[in-house]
Amino acid sequence: MGTLEERKANDIMVDEVITLCSNGNKDAEKYLIDFAYVCRVFDDLIDKDHPVSDKQICKAFFILMAGLWLNPFFARNSRLLIPVHVMSVNTFMDSNVWADDDNKLKRLYAHVIKDFVDELLGMVAFLTGGYTHMRKVSLKVRESFLEEVEDGIM
Repeated sequence: MGTLEERKANDIMVDEVITLCSNGNKDAEKYLIDFAYVCRVFDDLIDKDHPVSDKQICKAFFILMAGLWLNPFFARNSRLLIPVHVMSVNTFMDSNVWADDDNKLKRLYAHVIKDFVDELLGMVAFLTGGYTHMRKVSLKVRESFLEEVEDGIM
């Protein structure tokens, strides 16, 4: 993800969206914060656009191996959250393949599907506030992550 300034702005926006979606549920908020951290480390490792320290890798590994499982929100809702995790990783891998494709349409779709993980925010909004809260925040979340794409090139 872009420059240091762009990363800082994104971090602020992610924090705001996490607060909005978790609907006052501190365990849900902690789950999303931890998950966002792991996603950032994973993205940096794959894209190789920012260095990742051993300390960051160890923290991400701990979150995945223990932190998430000890979180009461995740423990209660894992049967609904894990399928979104699975599809998010799968979609992220597909987007990385298509990002370098010769086909302009595939490159454009790669830009869109790379953010499938954002669907987790809608699921958390649903779990913390039901259908009404999910619909209240859904478009706000999507608008927060809109990005310009020029000629299908990321």
